[in-house]
Amino acid sequence: MILNIVTILRLRVSMVGWIHIFWLAERVNHL
Repeated sequence: MILNIVTILRLRVSMVGWIHIFWLAERVNHL
């Protein structure tokens, strides 16, 4: 159970990181 929670948290953090990177890329492209 603990390992599954850790992996889910890691996946969630990585997904948020990717979304943030794409958001920054879109802002840079608009500028």
